[in-house]
Amino acid sequence: MRFYGYAEALGNRYGLDDFVLFDDMIRTVRGVDAMIVTTVMDCLPDDTKKILLEHASFASFGLDHNVDAVRNGNIAGDPSASTERMFETFSAYVSYFPLIDLHFAPSRHFAQTVDDVAHALGYRAVGEDAQPVSKNAKSIWKFLGDKAIPDVSTVVLGGYPKLDAVVERAGEAQAENVIVYAPTPAPDDNSGNKSGSEWADFVSLDKYGADVIRRLCSEFPDHRIVFKPYVGDSEDTVDRVSLAGSEYDNFELSLVGSDYWDLFLKTKVLVSDFSSTAYTFAFGVGRPVAFFSPNERRLGARAENAYCRHRLDVGEIACDLDELCSTVRALVDDHGSYCRRVDTFRNGHSFNIGRASRQIAQDIGTFLGGETGPDWKRYRPPPVRCRTGRQRSSAGVAVDGNELERIRLRIAKRDSLTRKRIPNLLFCNLFYSGASAIVPILEHTLPDLGVNVTDYGPEGTDTLIGDPPKEPYFHWTHHPPEFFESLFQEEKIRVVFLHRDPRDVAVSYCADHILNGSLPPEREQELLRRMPLMSQAENFRAACRWVELAKDRSIKVVSFDELKEDTVAVILDVMAFYGVEVDGELRRYIQAIYDTKYSYEAMTGRRRGEDGETVRARYMARKGVSGEWREKFDNETKAIWLHHLADQIEFLGYAA
Repeated sequence: MRFYGYAEALGNRYGLDDFVLFDDMIRTVRGVDAMIVTTVMDCLPDDTKKILLEHASFASFGLDHNVDAVRNGNIAGDPSASTERMFETFSAYVSYFPLIDLHFAPSRHFAQTVDDVAHALGYRAVGEDAQPVSKNAKSIWKFLGDKAIPDVSTVVLGGYPKLDAVVERAGEAQAENVIVYAPTPAPDDNSGNKSGSEWADFVSLDKYGADVIRRLCSEFPDHRIVFKPYVGDSEDTVDRVSLAGSEYDNFELSLVGSDYWDLFLKTKVLVSDFSSTAYTFAFGVGRPVAFFSPNERRLGARAENAYCRHRLDVGEIACDLDELCSTVRALVDDHGSYCRRVDTFRNGHSFNIGRASRQIAQDIGTFLGGETGPDWKRYRPPPVRCRTGRQRSSAGVAVDGNELERIRLRIAKRDSLTRKRIPNLLFCNLFYSGASAIVPILEHTLPDLGVNVTDYGPEGTDTLIGDPPKEPYFHWTHHPPEFFESLFQEEKIRVVFLHRDPRDVAVSYCADHILNGSLPPEREQELLRRMPLMSQAENFRAACRWVELAKDRSIKVVSFDELKEDTVAVILDVMAFYGVEVDGELRRYIQAIYDTKYSYEAMTGRRRGEDGETVRARYMARKGVSGEWREKFDNETKAIWLHHLADQIEFLGYAA
């Protein structure tokens, strides 16, 4: 389905999948798995995944400055008091960044910008330590109030779909004697992304637009000079610049808006200032840009951002009208060499050139299926968020026993077609990796969804092949991946594999054997030294094979640190991967049974990391922390582990 905010956007499209939604109608839309947008917004439904296709092809002019404002800005008063002040201070993109579930980065530089924004707001990438949250970042979280925030924000290197259709055409199209002036929109546009004084000093349209057109028309009489304003520019501004051009026979006004590729395919040189269209033109048709920057000397630190720093990779910079004319002349006269320069830069910095649409569509399917790609980066919001608003799945809820049972019964009555989508399910984990935090909840919930939970655990896995249980089934195992090869070939299973730093596994292994009396405490260090040479080391190598196999099999890999950070969010991700429909009701149910029965605190009666009696039944709950090996291993033990298992430790993502 395609949603439009105003009727004019429909153009001539009146299909069954086209809808105009006025005012805040979009907030009431239900039953939509995901909404894909090209700019951040705060009006989308809470229970819908929000996917951002960034509309800049390479880099943003202002975001680096906005990130610095979040981290270090000395800002008077409380900017969270008004939307206008937030946009003026931090930009709409930064202010609404936390609302997005999935970000597609068009280029390497924009992926780095997203990473900078995330860390400035206090996010941490999965596996990183917690980030400090600045006073200004807290203002942004306060501004967001009780808006639903995803537990995980994901960034994917997608590319720029808008280039797909034109890249192939550009190889066949010949540039004509056309020069296009396409400046960035005036700072009073209503997008929120280029508002206020940040842009007023650098946009060229208001102060220089008419003179740019006059000089280009007079200096290049054998070229068609086209003025292509931004769709949101004021009529007065467009009329004033067009009036200046009307004095010349070679002037043309183009009001194509975003439908500009036919024009650009004919264009030899684009003249812009700081518009994202400049890089879009260069990346799309492979031709150079003249960047008109009359206040270049006033850029200061902004000149170091990616947009400014790479202008010479796709064209030249002109600081006054005379220099603009000579620059455009150079780009016209030496057009071939400049085109080759643009092509080299594009190939080194953009993703999926010519096939971004297809790749992004595939990645969206992967994301909605609860899976992740090998190069995806996932970020978790800071703890301060838990004190200022609600997250989508992990805010604690109070549910009494009767209500919990009513929810369970409603879940059990779900449409049978939903159940038919669930394949056979395996949960495999490296020994002592935290299965107690997730397997009991899966075994508690999946039977209500029509899944047969085997009545045996890892000790009975060998019977799974010879005497398979009723399908679809769920089974918890420790077996290596080779055991399940026949099931993979039949495409009959989905597997979640849980791992942990092997050195922490060893510490828990020893603690368990000390508890059951099979290991005297004084021999703990001796056993820790021997483990890299014992059969347990093969378990670590098998864990690496599981992770490697996940690249092309239906396997979702989860780390103990992810599970520890937000157990409920991981459980919901796992259930979505298994094919379960995850909605608000299921989230509430999982959160409630976790809080009351299966959390570490509920099972042990103490916080993670606190000393206390080890709880040992079918599962073991001891401390629930990472990095304890640093205290337990002496120097000799550390050296032995590094000598024998450094490769496996690093492959699993842990620092050796």
